[in-house]
Parts: sequence; C-alpha cells; structure tokens
Amino acid sequence: MNKFTQTDQFMKEIVVRLDTKEQLKTKFLYILDNYSKIRETYGITTPAVKKTELMQTTINQIKLL
Repeated sequence: MNKFTQTDQFMKEIVVRLDTKEQLKTKFLYILDNYSKIRETYGITTPAVKKTELMQTTINQIKLL
C-alpha cells in the first residue's frame, strides 16, 4: 500500500470511530433521560433543583468524552 492509500484508510477509520462515539453519547443521554422519567413514575422523587443539576453535570461530562 502506498502512503496515500494508508492515510486515506486511516482517516476513514477515524471518521467511523468519531461517528460511533457521537452515537454512543446520544444513546446514553436518551437512556439517562428515560431513567429519570421512569424514576418519577415509580414515585422516586428527587428535588427538581437537584435533578436538574445532576442532569446538567452528567450531560457536560458526556460532552467531554
């Protein structure tokens, strides 16, 4: 393989991995949101301020991944 072909293949792999990473972040946020909603339906309550703070902290941490 010449260097251009290797570089092209490597760049394609990076794009696939970045897409996969973003998909995982999106799926995790979806799961987190559903978990929060389900907790509320079962009567497990958390003060709104604390819940909002926890959700925002988690979202910020996921964005840093």
